[in-house]
Amino acid sequence: MSHARRGGATLVRSTGIPESAIMSSCGSPAATIQQALTAYSSDTVYAWFTGWRVCIGLANVDSVLKRRAVTGNFQSRPTIQFAPTRTDNPDAPTLLDSQMRAGAGEAYSTDDVTSAGASKFFYRLGVAYSLSSGTGGRADVDASFVDDKCGGPIGNYAGELTTLSDTTDVIAITAWMPARLAAKIKAALNCVDLTGNFRYRLVYRTAATSTEAPDAWDTAFDTWRSAAGEANTGELTPTITNKMWIQFGIAYGNSSGSALGRASVYAMLAGRKA
Repeated sequence: MSHARRGGATLVRSTGIPESAIMSSCGSPAATIQQALTAYSSDTVYAWFTGWRVCIGLANVDSVLKRRAVTGNFQSRPTIQFAPTRTDNPDAPTLLDSQMRAGAGEAYSTDDVTSAGASKFFYRLGVAYSLSSGTGGRADVDASFVDDKCGGPIGNYAGELTTLSDTTDVIAITAWMPARLAAKIKAALNCVDLTGNFRYRLVYRTAATSTEAPDAWDTAFDTWRSAAGEANTGELTPTITNKMWIQFGIAYGNSSGSALGRASVYAMLAGRKA
């Protein structure tokens, strides 16, 4: 594999990660937030009590909902919403707890969301509410959420990549970091304006002691992608035994031929300990 550039990589803009998502420790804070919620029908609506968070190492969500000053047939339950790659293109919300709970009171629930979040990059938590019957009802809802998300963002990239060869080129997209803190990796990828036989994949390289003398890029880490569109890698596991440092990059080139291949590639990476 050659690392010589046959084409080019031009940075076009930075890909932002929501400020509320930048938490690298294990577990998210258990702040209690109150909202006054009003329902007008039996249609379920949603109120979000947290911002978007990076979804890596997420397995369980504990919730406490306290319902006060209830009128009408108001009912509610905790909920979670995932986004595979972009927060402006989320999945439909997923209900937590076992049931809608009506009337004044408070309840604890715990939910395993390991499978639901496996191929997602962001999540947020909130309350689903509606009326069991009637045309009007409200409540002051206190919601507390605790989850065991572990890890956080480690880098992002946005650039136009071009090639004139089927030889693989690599561009580094993160700084060097302690390998132990990136034992599991998840990436949200988006490829637009793809032309020719262009293809790309996520790669990494390690260094046992000195980043000035790294190992070769590992290109078997991720799968080749040759179509425009969004993708979530799910959690990937680099080989870091006896390695102090790790760095991630994007490998790219033509699947065949020497005609111009080009695409704009956007990547957000999150990592965690094993």
